Amino acid sequence: MSFQSSSQSRSPIRIASGAKNLSIKVTWRKTMHLSKRTLFLSALFMILSLIVSGCTLPGTGGPPPCSAEFLITSINDANSNGPGIDVIDLEAGCVYELGTVDNTVDGNNGTPTITSSIVINGNGATVRRSTSSQKAAIRLFHISQGGELTLNNLTLHDGLGMEPVDVTDTIRNSGGAIFNYGTLTVNNSVFDYNRAKTHGGGIFNAGAMTINNTSFQNNGVNISNQPNEAGGAIWNNGTATITNSTFVGNIASLSGGAITNASGAAMTITNSTISGNSTTLSINDSGAAIANTGNLTISFSTIAQNTGTSTGALYSASNTLEVYSSIVADNPGGDCSYPPTSMILGMNINGDGSCGGMVTDDPLLGPLANNGGPTLTHSIAPNSPARDTSFGLCPPTDQRGETRPHGSECDLGSFEFNGVIPAQDTSQISGIVYNDISADGVIDSGEGPLAGVELVLASGTCAAPGVTQTALTAGDGSYQFELIPPTAGTYCLSIDPLTPPNDTILIPGGFTVPAPGQIEFTLTEGEDLANQNFGWEYQFAPGSEETGLVITEVVLSATTIPVDSWVEVEVTVENQGASPVSGYDVVLIPHYGWGPPNPGGFEAIPNLAPGESHTINFSPGVLYGNIGTFTLRVLVTDDWYALGDPDSTGTAGDLEDLTITVQGVDLVITDVTLSATTVLTGEWVTLDVTVENQGNLTASGYDLVIIPHYGWGPPNPAGLEALPVMAPGASHLVAITPGIIYTTPGTFTIRALVTDDWYALGDPDSTGTAGDYLDTNITVIAPTPTPPPAMGKIGGYVWEDTNGDGDKDRNEDGLYNVTVNLQNGPCGSKAVVGRTTRTNDKGFYVFTDLDAGTYCVYVVIIINPTVAPPTSTTPTQYTVKLNAGQELYYNFGFQPPK
Repeated sequence: MSFQSSSQSRSPIRIASGAKNLSIKVTWRKTMHLSKRTLFLSALFMILSLIVSGCTLPGTGGPPPCSAEFLITSINDANSNGPGIDVIDLEAGCVYELGTVDNTVDGNNGTPTITSSIVINGNGATVRRSTSSQKAAIRLFHISQGGELTLNNLTLHDGLGMEPVDVTDTIRNSGGAIFNYGTLTVNNSVFDYNRAKTHGGGIFNAGAMTINNTSFQNNGVNISNQPNEAGGAIWNNGTATITNSTFVGNIASLSGGAITNASGAAMTITNSTISGNSTTLSINDSGAAIANTGNLTISFSTIAQNTGTSTGALYSASNTLEVYSSIVADNPGGDCSYPPTSMILGMNINGDGSCGGMVTDDPLLGPLANNGGPTLTHSIAPNSPARDTSFGLCPPTDQRGETRPHGSECDLGSFEFNGVIPAQDTSQISGIVYNDISADGVIDSGEGPLAGVELVLASGTCAAPGVTQTALTAGDGSYQFELIPPTAGTYCLSIDPLTPPNDTILIPGGFTVPAPGQIEFTLTEGEDLANQNFGWEYQFAPGSEETGLVITEVVLSATTIPVDSWVEVEVTVENQGASPVSGYDVVLIPHYGWGPPNPGGFEAIPNLAPGESHTINFSPGVLYGNIGTFTLRVLVTDDWYALGDPDSTGTAGDLEDLTITVQGVDLVITDVTLSATTVLTGEWVTLDVTVENQGNLTASGYDLVIIPHYGWGPPNPAGLEALPVMAPGASHLVAITPGIIYTTPGTFTIRALVTDDWYALGDPDSTGTAGDYLDTNITVIAPTPTPPPAMGKIGGYVWEDTNGDGDKDRNEDGLYNVTVNLQNGPCGSKAVVGRTTRTNDKGFYVFTDLDAGTYCVYVVIIINPTVAPPTSTTPTQYTVKLNAGQELYYNFGFQPPK
């Protein structure tokens, strides 16, 4: 509760209430007498005491605090409060579901347009589109010119920036979560699975924007896969500052898988990670991570593992790009494309040599993981070339908040190595989505996969899902989620058949397993969960009894064909009903039961009177490019394309299924095993390659080729071996020995390739074809020279021990020019003298450059018969055990004769 007082003559009292805060602003007039002020305050405090004690004054009741109505009401109240900052506190853990359109300013918005200065403290809450309104296009927030919005600790989920009526208006189809014309600040938040039709799946910014400690994950602008969809997470057309943030799994059809910085815009990115984003169309320059036509500065950031179709992960059309102290590496499709006059300052590392002005090297990045701090990062290895190489000023901390530097200089990229190697224990969730023709919940023979289906994995229960990530099924119907620690907890895995792209794949039908289309499970830390399968049954309800149209004959040109051949189809349809029939089509589904029932032929049936028939000839017919046995379904329908719409009134009529057998050789490399994946230069690598004939014809005349440096110059083979005749189902192991020898350090791709004519493949007139291949990486390192063993020393003094105590005292002088001997082996052995030396004027002697071993050091007293000999006060010989690099000292004392 706070009070603000002023002597200005504006509105006298303003009260704005939220879930937990009550703010009172009292404005006095100068002419108001002190006694009246006292009376007024007394009454005000009495009212406040009732409110604080739990009493409700007439008219003070409001919407439930954990509801969309509360959020909308609070924003309306704040907008009407006039100048000043209003704070809205959301309940921790609440989910505010927006189910209706509040206004249509620049598109369909679920909350009132922000026109004042508002701070929303999320306290871990989520704002999302209502789960009961999945077909409604609702953007979460809109900020007008002059409006200011600050979001703290909030998750924005499943916003959809799309104008269903006008899908060509760029503005109204942009900004899935936020559309900003004013000032936007986001701290410690998450943007998850927000989408837009054209620009900015997460945010469309045309004002001023600041992002701190925030994650953008699984946002996208690829609803229609059209060449105007850009900026998967952010489209910036204003000014933007991004710090300590991560962009992962965002996607755009055209460009800027994570970020697009438009012409005339300005953006600064510092201490941030952009990883695992992608673009899908190859018709234009892409930028799988970032596409820039404005002014862009990137520092101390890591751009890795982004997959693009052209021009690399970091793309800039203009030279208004500055990059320093950053890492751009490990991006499939290339790292960079920008003008050579771009400002690439100081030390930067790229992985493939495409980033002009950067050092080309392997930064030795770890996987994207929770390495500490609020966002995910890529760690660097202790021996990474990115360590201690940023010269000059750097941020005081890295993306995680770890102090910089930890060495002589700061590390490149968003991660500062602190001497601790992060431990990882990920969890994998996997399974298959398939066409359950028999509707028994089991994957039976002939039931094909469903490719391109989107699955959603959410933390929390299915009743209250939290943060999500998505995955698409591969061509074999498989999918996989990899969870980064911590992974323990409850999750909900689901498929929504009514949202894109599923609505165009899963046409009318239903789940056979799991029946509701969702699976709830609990994981322990690091636990993997496999075989989480989804079965879908297509439901074509026969309707011939309603229309009278019956397929009376289907004639095929062949039922057994070679692969890549056509089958002509002739279909005769008869109206056996009592009424004329019009508006129907004949559809051919060549691979029924294998994935979506995509038509291979489509022809309208003319109007048919009762008893009348019509024959349609499909020529050249249906092309089969895969080997196997397939079901060709011939179907009569009144609206083929509408069958994919759940609101369709189209009906499937009579149908007939026919079997087509496609024959061919399909040699598949099932395994490549190397004797080692890391070798020294000059070492041989042997290979065991297994090839299997997965076709239905016998294979002969094929070769296995080994290319040791695939992608580096011409694909010169290092091994070529003819494969034997192989019957269907047969496999063959080829041992390549002695194998491959590498003379140059580096990381190389070994390609094992099946072909029917390797040498003819280099001939433009060749009919040879390359078959299956499998790539395996190998790392070749230069041997580390073995340093010579450290050499030791044996030395000491020969001195005149005047007092005869065996200790060299300060006033006792050394004996000059005394011979000292050194022999290999212990004293008393019959070893020859190895070395001799003489003492200097201080009586000091030394033997240097000695190998480790046992020695005898001694002094021989030459006896003169006419002179009394000196008396030794110490041993005259020592057996010495010398270790490598050790220095030992032995003294010899003699007392002069008396």
